[in-house]
Amino acid sequence: MIIFGTLHFSNPNMLWWLLLLVIPLIVHLFNFRKYKRVLFPNTQFLKDVERQTRKTKQLKKYLLLSTRSLLLACLVMAFAIPYCNKEVEQTLPKHFVIVLDNSPSMEKQLETAKNKAREIIKLLKTKDKISLLTYKNQPLTFVDKNDVSNYIDQITISSFGSNIQTIVQQLNELKGSNLLQVFMISDFQKAQFQVDQDSLPNTWLIPVSQENQQNIGIDSAYISNPIGAGEQGYELICLVHNYSDQAIENVPLTVYINNKVVSSSSISIGAAQSKPVDVKFAAGNSNYVQGELRLDQEDLYFDNQLYFTIQNSQTEINVLKLGPTNPFIQAVFKTEERFNYERKSNLPENLKNYNLIIADGFALNDNELNKLRGYVNQGGSVLLIPKNTGDQPDYSILGVSKWQRLEEEIVALSNINFNHPLYRNVYKSIPKNPVEPMIRKHFRISAQGNGQAILSTANEHPILTENQLGDGKIYQMALPVSKEWSDLPIVGYLFYPTISNIALGSQRSKPLFGWMTGNKNVKPVEINKIRLEGVEQFQLNSGDLAYTAELVNRLGKTFVLPNASMNKAGIYDLKDANSNQTLSKVALNFDRLESKLDFMTAEELTAFANKTSASVYYNELSSHPVLKEQRGIIDTSWKWFIVFALIFVLIEIFLLRFI
Repeated sequence: MIIFGTLHFSNPNMLWWLLLLVIPLIVHLFNFRKYKRVLFPNTQFLKDVERQTRKTKQLKKYLLLSTRSLLLACLVMAFAIPYCNKEVEQTLPKHFVIVLDNSPSMEKQLETAKNKAREIIKLLKTKDKISLLTYKNQPLTFVDKNDVSNYIDQITISSFGSNIQTIVQQLNELKGSNLLQVFMISDFQKAQFQVDQDSLPNTWLIPVSQENQQNIGIDSAYISNPIGAGEQGYELICLVHNYSDQAIENVPLTVYINNKVVSSSSISIGAAQSKPVDVKFAAGNSNYVQGELRLDQEDLYFDNQLYFTIQNSQTEINVLKLGPTNPFIQAVFKTEERFNYERKSNLPENLKNYNLIIADGFALNDNELNKLRGYVNQGGSVLLIPKNTGDQPDYSILGVSKWQRLEEEIVALSNINFNHPLYRNVYKSIPKNPVEPMIRKHFRISAQGNGQAILSTANEHPILTENQLGDGKIYQMALPVSKEWSDLPIVGYLFYPTISNIALGSQRSKPLFGWMTGNKNVKPVEINKIRLEGVEQFQLNSGDLAYTAELVNRLGKTFVLPNASMNKAGIYDLKDANSNQTLSKVALNFDRLESKLDFMTAEELTAFANKTSASVYYNELSSHPVLKEQRGIIDTSWKWFIVFALIFVLIEIFLLRFI
């Protein structure tokens, strides 16, 4: 490399043109003009004039020689500099991308990661372009190193888990330049780093080690007594999981209902175990129960809160009976106003309006059976009762057994599953010596698949079974509701709660909460059914926060699609944006993608890097091969040589014209 002052030339071929400077030198050294001798009588005066003129011309010649030499040299340099620095220009500027992991698992090591990012920025050149990505925000590109450093100072922990697929997609969008160099600073959780082959070229993985890997989180909550819970109080099961490999002792769990503490307890959980915590509370007169579960311990990581809502209003239950009039069944549904009971002799076209359909010895054709199956799959409930005489209808398409041979024996109905939801809240305590209805005759049935027997005889013959089909339930009785067949219809403590709670349980319980993902893959949350008409606008409001929301009806259910930009967990009011009317309550929580603090080992991270065409770097960043690379600065001094060449042209004109 040839160096002229601050000029750096990686290709000196153009400098051979400087040999042209010999031409004006030769012209001035050799004077090819011929002189004539002229004789004068007195030449002393002329000799003095000639001597003085010759000195002036000699000086002029030297000035012209210097001016023309410098002019030619400036022209050569002006054309040589861009050519000689061509290769240097191709390496500048470079585009660097810093991916900074600010997901919840980085809570203890975020400042360490930010310091690594600052160190990388200090090692970059002045004209390098820098893009910064985090696990929540869109990529930001900076041309000033101070601006990106100031932005890094403001980065905080995101409430959402990492999403490496989104990061890869954003990197692909930035790859307009072949010079893209990526530095990914993260703790590299196993579950979150699952990407395609060769998806991270020119990427350097900078691991940040995590020392504390203990975490406990509230994973879920559900109501264990959905039937009649609004009147008798709720039993909430809270599922707490210990994600660490060590037991955790005496963690306080507090339950808030409508902003009031209703329960506070201390729980202990073994290593890598889950523990259900039972919480009982009364709902009061409010239409909605707004709850919050909270683990109050500072040294835990995250996922320590869970919001939920329960609709407490008593809605009407529509019951349809197919078949002849039955006074015992009719008496159950006529005692309470909440039941809308009607009897038909054929299957209606629209079944979505009914919560429970009772088929009492009623035969259906194939099309009607398929329609009934679809109704159950979408969350409906069906009670099947056999005929008194004759051939029995076949409901096996619904996943239940056929009514087999008739058993004509007198036997007590002594096996009652009092732990089943139909009876869980009926009795203050399980009766020790209950009146056992006598069964005089019944058909043989069995619980299919995942079904279970609710009522059975002393010899273990099922009398009432429950089967799950899709989102709905099918109950099957082994005998008609008649005193001729059994004493069951006249045993009030058993028959009435059985039939009424089957109807009450037909109100399919909605999820108590939904998840926020922090990206475009929004998870729908089922809410109470809302009829959508025309073009409507909806909002999710919480305090001063307001987000647009979308409602959709699918398979007879209503779902709300939260806004992807929502970043606060809590309970939101779903409102009609035009009328500002509150339509429902929706509880939204952050996803639990990072609850398990399981990080890649050095071997696993190397394997991941090999798969994705990336490289792992553990050493000091100052010695990084890309960051320590000595890259020149693009030389624009050729412009000054053009200016100097013009100045020398003007000097030559002045010398020729005026001297």
